[in-house]
Amino acid sequence: MLKTRSRSTDPLEQLLCELGPAELFVVSSLRLWMENHSGGPDAGLNWRQGFKVVGIAPEGAEAFDTLCHIMVTAAGKRADIRALFCARLGRDEARALRLLGLLQQERFEIAQTLLQHWCPPAAVRLVLVPAQVFAAALGRCRLSLPAPGNLCHALHRVRQARPAGLGLRRVTRVAPSRQRRGKRADDLRGRHDGFNTLH
Repeated sequence: MLKTRSRSTDPLEQLLCELGPAELFVVSSLRLWMENHSGGPDAGLNWRQGFKVVGIAPEGAEAFDTLCHIMVTAAGKRADIRALFCARLGRDEARALRLLGLLQQERFEIAQTLLQHWCPPAAVRLVLVPAQVFAAALGRCRLSLPAPGNLCHALHRVRQARPAGLGLRRVTRVAPSRQRRGKRADDLRGRHDGFNTLH
């Protein structure tokens, strides 16, 4: 069974509902891979099936498998990959998205710097090769990750650009008796205004 992981305070942590299709595919695959290798409650769901549906080539799937093995080994028990239906993005899930996005944008030096802060020095090169293969495989399937200069700022821009009518609104329920009283008061005000108009 997967152990419950403490909520990350990393600023990269975001809600999954704010991610796009490519990010959701990567995060879901990471979580399914972890479930498969830890005997979690959703271990029967095979991450490889999703790769076949999307059309990722076998070498892309093998690169992803290798990448996950190295990531988990390097991070040990501290790997912050969440349970399948967790609503928030884990720290290592966010870093994986940034890494793959950087590689798709061919920003290799920044990707290497990110890895140096994420993995032990000996694991940087080991992670970089399968990550490049997997990022390229995603790109060939038109699963492009957003420009990862700053994931938090990108999501902030999405929120700011959202049309006003699409946001959630706080709705206050009014009891029927109050509604009737309010309607009666409006009717009386209407009659009073009408009387003043006539006189």
